Amino acid sequence: MYKVQLDLSDKTVAIIGGGKVAYRKYKGLTDCKHIKIISPKFIPEFLGLDSNKTTLYEKVYEKSDIDDADLIITATDDKNINDQVVNDASGRQLVNHTGDRSQSNFYNMKIVECKNFTISVSTDGESCKKSQDFGKWLEQMIQKYEEEVR
Repeated sequence: MYKVQLDLSDKTVAIIGGGKVAYRKYKGLTDCKHIKIISPKFIPEFLGLDSNKTTLYEKVYEKSDIDDADLIITATDDKNINDQVVNDASGRQLVNHTGDRSQSNFYNMKIVECKNFTISVSTDGESCKKSQDFGKWLEQMIQKYEEEVR
């Protein structure tokens, strides 16, 4: 796995799913040109999003939903739909299958941002929980350090 940071400011992202995992992924995509989210149902957190940047499609996924996407996150609770999204994606599209890392060609990392640097924490898709927990611990250590340095 080659670790990179992606500039998505001129890219379109498609998220398939409208639940907690999809929302968590959405929150990390604030710098995209456009985010389209496709799901028959959405948790309340999705309501009232910036409509200039985000479009909600309250519908069942169809292959054409990802035609213009540069990056795709499939985060439904239906393995068959998640697998179908991966199969429908073209070779030029980056896909994160949140339920099966073997079908992903990228993984998300826990990002810890401080004044002058950014730290990325990853388990290469093995354990989101471990990355989150270590990231929280790291944030606490950095906060302690910054308080001591003052």
